[in-house]
Amino acid sequence: MNKEALFLQGFNLRRNLTENLYGTHIPLKWSEFFKDYLFEFKNGQPTRLVKTQSLKEIIYAISPRIVYCNDLYTRESNPYLILSTEDIDNEYLIYAIQVWGENQIVKIKDIDRKRAFLQWLDELSIEDLAPSKKKNIPLLKSGVDQTNGKIFDLIPKLLCLQLMKDKIKVHQSELEFMIAIHKGKSRIYSKPELLFNSLKNRKDYFSLSLEFTLQTIPSESCYKVLYTSKVSRWLSKGISYKYLISNNVTVFKKISSNQLFTLEVTKDKKDIIWKSDTVKLYKEYFNESLPPVKEWINSPNKYHDNQLYGLYHPQMGGGITTIESGLKMNDKWDIYNEIKRSCSEWLCPIKGLNAMRVTGFSNVDYDNYKELLKQMTGKEHLVIEIYSYSSNEINSILKREVLKIIGATEGFPSYITIKEIYNPTILSALDPEKQESERHHLRISEIQNQVKYTSDLTVAFVLLPYKDSDGNNYFEDNTDPKKAIRAGLARQGRLTQFIDDRIESDISHRVDAAIRDMIRQLGYLPQIHAPKKNKELNQVITTGIHVINFKKTPYGNIDRMALFLTAIPHKHEIRVECPALWRGSKRYWEACLEFQKLATIESYKKVTRTRVSQDIKQKVITLLHDNNDQLLVVDSNGVTRNYWKMLTNKTLEAVEKEDTYTLKKLMFDNEKSISLTKEHNLRIIRTRQNSEVFDYLTPQKENGACESKSGLFISSDIFYSIGERPNQGPYTKAGLKSSKLKTPTEQYKYVDMIEFYPIHLKVEDEAKSWVSYLHRYRKEAIQYKGTLRNTLVLHLAMKLEEYIY
Repeated sequence: MNKEALFLQGFNLRRNLTENLYGTHIPLKWSEFFKDYLFEFKNGQPTRLVKTQSLKEIIYAISPRIVYCNDLYTRESNPYLILSTEDIDNEYLIYAIQVWGENQIVKIKDIDRKRAFLQWLDELSIEDLAPSKKKNIPLLKSGVDQTNGKIFDLIPKLLCLQLMKDKIKVHQSELEFMIAIHKGKSRIYSKPELLFNSLKNRKDYFSLSLEFTLQTIPSESCYKVLYTSKVSRWLSKGISYKYLISNNVTVFKKISSNQLFTLEVTKDKKDIIWKSDTVKLYKEYFNESLPPVKEWINSPNKYHDNQLYGLYHPQMGGGITTIESGLKMNDKWDIYNEIKRSCSEWLCPIKGLNAMRVTGFSNVDYDNYKELLKQMTGKEHLVIEIYSYSSNEINSILKREVLKIIGATEGFPSYITIKEIYNPTILSALDPEKQESERHHLRISEIQNQVKYTSDLTVAFVLLPYKDSDGNNYFEDNTDPKKAIRAGLARQGRLTQFIDDRIESDISHRVDAAIRDMIRQLGYLPQIHAPKKNKELNQVITTGIHVINFKKTPYGNIDRMALFLTAIPHKHEIRVECPALWRGSKRYWEACLEFQKLATIESYKKVTRTRVSQDIKQKVITLLHDNNDQLLVVDSNGVTRNYWKMLTNKTLEAVEKEDTYTLKKLMFDNEKSISLTKEHNLRIIRTRQNSEVFDYLTPQKENGACESKSGLFISSDIFYSIGERPNQGPYTKAGLKSSKLKTPTEQYKYVDMIEFYPIHLKVEDEAKSWVSYLHRYRKEAIQYKGTLRNTLVLHLAMKLEEYIY
């Protein structure tokens, strides 16, 4: 076993910390007013009439030195409203609360409560607030939080402030940083004028940016500090108004040598405006005007010298900046070492990770997919329909390749029947003059009138133009027909695959990808053989829990709902349960069809609101009492944790254990626990990804380059999984010598790392083997040659959610 094969991009928080902070307490009459007037009971549960998260965001915008803002609904005794590293301007604080309140009034429907809230806002006075007092506040004592959870806000902001006071040396360049608050979170940016790429007629600017978060780990008593380091690109050219249809643009105004004030550009009906609440705060506090929004949107680079910077987002399109994304690994090491130096009073290093050998697993090879598809779908025949404007070369390529990949011949009674359908009407752009729901429903009705319903297993390949001759999107966002076509064809019994109809060099790749994704839609499930010592894995049944967040459709939003996907590899079978949509289970292809139908008015009306937490509990109990070896995999994102609190680090730290990975009982929200015995065959493994997981650093070589790493690693009883690096330039160049500061027009990428934590295994189980099984299944998606961002069962579940709208 190699020592320190990988390093986490983060630190341990020191176990004893105090900080001198100014504190302002919440006036008693404010908290009493919120408890008495701004609560109401719905279904026996207390409900807040106004949302205070937006208040926190506005108060944080007052000053980046405000490191904590409380909730006005708090039930703490004599609570702080604000903690800050500098004295607080109470007059501006009152004004900020009033600006927030003006936007909340419309949310209060009861006339008396609305009148009371207006009166409270009107009577807010600086005399309500006692002057802030500076005090040495304990944060941690012997590793124990002394702030009742406030450190999760405090620590990231305090670290940003510390680094803002210092200079960070990256590749021999000393960078000064500025701080900005966006959506209540602190992020620091190297000064925008320092880094750029010079062109003939302009400069494209960029910054290095950092953001911190604080976490706990189930197997350790200390707090962990994670951070993200990235390249933030500033707008150099005007952006299309089309982007603003569904997105805001984040803009920063420099207001001091080390502070950026956050503004937003948004679309309001047919106009483009500065978002109102932040602009009010800006004008009140700084007494400065801003340029007309349309002028700034058209020429952001013109205002760079005026210290007005807009953040570039890839969805804005190409050609706007020459700066590419991604840092080199050496840059990441420089930043890590500088944080360690500057914040040494707060932070100490985390020990490197050990590599785990994953051996003995092998793939089961298949000569063709025809017989497998029959088994997976329960159907003896597959119909392929190709929808296009007219006959073209892609039709022929598609027909040839689908027969080749599946291993079948065409025609009845052969397995596949292929039909070519030329129908420009249903493939045309939607009518932009109509409302979203109207134009969407109209296309579904046109499909219903022109395409017969089928009960046969049918997949429609739809050929559409994606780009015009100038490389721009062929369809505007409000005229793109793909979502309506997918819903309309699903209503008529067809799964859908879209293909870009450009006849270019990569056409074979696009056709191949669409066919393999069709096989995934039909429920393809690969099988891998485990080593002999873990032969029970060959018969294990794996279930993934995925909670779908609120989803938009043209007819309204769909509430959260639980989805359970069960994979039985030795039977090549996938079953899907979704209590909000149907009873019992469906095959994967049937589930795909039901989710694609959700964007039709008929299916939208049939959605049943269920208790997600109860659905999860019932499914876990069912698995617990099954005699088969069962593996439950849960993606512990914020939405899912909200319905099953046992997934949180805090609960897992407290729950009673038989062994390192063996629980004595399962916990459910505010209900009696369920005891676990040796007879139960259920195992539970939690996964995490994205910002909730550490980024990583690979060892540096003597020649100045950095190693490439993949595989399974372990630290403090937690496993980390990194897939194999693609042999592509952005990945292979990321570890080479030099720096992003020298090559800003080069893109650099790294393979995602995800976390596996065995919540519950049987005492005799080897944790590494069960995690290795899930790690191996990250490479088994038929439609994707690389490594998945999660293990296969959760990937397949998340693909269903994508179909909704």
